[in-house]
Amino acid sequence: MVNERHNGNLLVHLGPKLQAYPEELLRQRRGHDDQPEYLIQWSIVSLEERAVGGSSASSAETKPENISMWMSAEEVCASCPALLGKRKLEGQWVKEEKAASPFAAAVPLDEASLLEMKADVRSLVQRAGRQMAEPGAPESSILNTIHVLSAYASIGSLAGAFKETGALDLLMKMLCHKEKQIRRSAGKMLRALASHDAGSWAYVLLSLSQQDGIEQHMDFDSRYTLLELFAETTSSEEHCMSFEGIHLPQIPGKLLFVLVKRYLCVTSLMDKLSSGAEQGGEQQECAVPSLLAEERSRMKQEFEFSMAMANLILELVHVMGWDHSHKPELLPQQELRPRTTRSIFQHRATSCTTAQAAPTPPPKEPSIFKTRSAFPSRSSYVEYVQANLVCGMRVRMLEDYEQVSAGDEGDFRQSNDGTPPVQVYWQALGCTYWVHWHMVEIIGPSGQEEQEGQEK
Repeated sequence: MVNERHNGNLLVHLGPKLQAYPEELLRQRRGHDDQPEYLIQWSIVSLEERAVGGSSASSAETKPENISMWMSAEEVCASCPALLGKRKLEGQWVKEEKAASPFAAAVPLDEASLLEMKADVRSLVQRAGRQMAEPGAPESSILNTIHVLSAYASIGSLAGAFKETGALDLLMKMLCHKEKQIRRSAGKMLRALASHDAGSWAYVLLSLSQQDGIEQHMDFDSRYTLLELFAETTSSEEHCMSFEGIHLPQIPGKLLFVLVKRYLCVTSLMDKLSSGAEQGGEQQECAVPSLLAEERSRMKQEFEFSMAMANLILELVHVMGWDHSHKPELLPQQELRPRTTRSIFQHRATSCTTAQAAPTPPPKEPSIFKTRSAFPSRSSYVEYVQANLVCGMRVRMLEDYEQVSAGDEGDFRQSNDGTPPVQVYWQALGCTYWVHWHMVEIIGPSGQEEQEGQEK
């Protein structure tokens, strides 16, 4: 079934014209055997779209379908090692498929060389601190110092020297610097240091996030740079968290990054609009051509703001899964449906006319499907569900499992040989989630079939 590779990852043939390849590492958790498990998002593409490179109009309008699957560490290393990068698995480091940096070569350092390099780090950190404190220091000199420090930061044996010399506090000042290149270079330095010491990464970002009013003196680019670092932390360096044995859900960092990036774009354009309105109020006595030019400029800014807001709403709908859960109703039914007027402050008995205008829905027929208590064993119930559950049927969750709670209802999508094997679109979550066979109960056909049966 597997005969190709895509950027080092496997290409799985799902059918005569469909292929799937691993696209993104979403989450990590600790499995039942205390071994790490990874939630991998697989992208499904057709051979026609892949042949044209996804540049056709049809592929541009429709987003590719994705499947999320929990995989063991061995499965991820065999099928998509590039998604893990440098991650410690079972006591060994998985090497990243990139050209090794000459500064990060795995060459043991003797004690004398290590002491000299630690002294160099201490001297460079002190020099960078003096350059940052000087008001008229040239930007190029600060950048040169940061570049040399980044080279030292890529050596794992020197990670302790950066903590001892106060380089982490200096990094926090660099990430809030007014010059964009200094912020970018500081971010690269932090990434190089975090490749050997994840604690330094967490220390810097958490310290920045807990500073009161930091968003007031950081411009749009500064917030954007900091947001990139947070997104990389939650997407590629997140670890399984638990509280009293209960696994806590993790947020896919890249989805969060896209949402907040759209939000920052909206707020930036809103700031421009508000500042433009204040300047326009001060220049009421200008010539007519100048006023026309300002009006055109403001209309352009309002258009850009509207487009940015639309992109934010569209991305929010996509991430939350609302585009899949929406089922449009027929217009005649919506027009004939009476609208009742109710008070939001008090509850009163509805009048006779209101009661007649809004008839109560007919009682639901009892379910013809068996419950789990009707079977002597779990295996027999699983066989019954596998034989009767069809795509589109409504199911109910019987017990709590990770993000799905007992009593949640949803639509069955598909099943496979993985673990868990059942994919259901849960209404409470607004997205699909995989569960086990014995955890679901069939409660009826799909919503469309049920509506057709009521009309007949």
